[in-house]
Amino acid sequence: MSKKDWEEFSKDMLAEVRCRAKIQLYQDWRRNGITSVEMGLKFEKDKITRQAMIQRQSTVVAGSSRHTSNSLSSGVPLGRSGRHHYSYSPAPEGPSAPAKRTTKAPAPLDISHAADYDLLSDEEKILCSTLRMLPKPYLAIKETLFKELLRTGGVLKKKTARDLLKIDVNKTSKIYEFFIQQKWCNVS
Repeated sequence: MSKKDWEEFSKDMLAEVRCRAKIQLYQDWRRNGITSVEMGLKFEKDKITRQAMIQRQSTVVAGSSRHTSNSLSSGVPLGRSGRHHYSYSPAPEGPSAPAKRTTKAPAPLDISHAADYDLLSDEEKILCSTLRMLPKPYLAIKETLFKELLRTGGVLKKKTARDLLKIDVNKTSKIYEFFIQQKWCNVS
């Protein structure tokens, strides 16, 4: 192999590695529900922030407790990964208790660029956005529920909807309530 061939081969190998890394990144974004480059860049920025925060917390934990080479001498059992597993007791209640953190609802998902977005009504767009559900799965759910409504003559029980959909119970409840609000089904 000549020097020129080697350089071309090396350049092509480097291009392949970069391409595979980009594919891996896009697959990771897709697994996390990211549908645009802007959302992906924000996700990466947030991921770096989360990793830095975890690193700081682990540094604080490692610095404040004594770690030894085995779990018997430290009194804390080692898990599968070889890391210590700590158990935490619940926070005390009363005036000396620290203020409880409230978990805020996740931000609505931007579905404006998703496939089948234009098939949704304005109310359905809001519902999908707040449920963080893409239009295509929502339309499949809607079709399933409408088939059941046709079969039962317009009557749908919440339990029946849960059995049919087999998705998160909270999402099923919100979709069921939306159907009632739209007067698409009757409550039995």
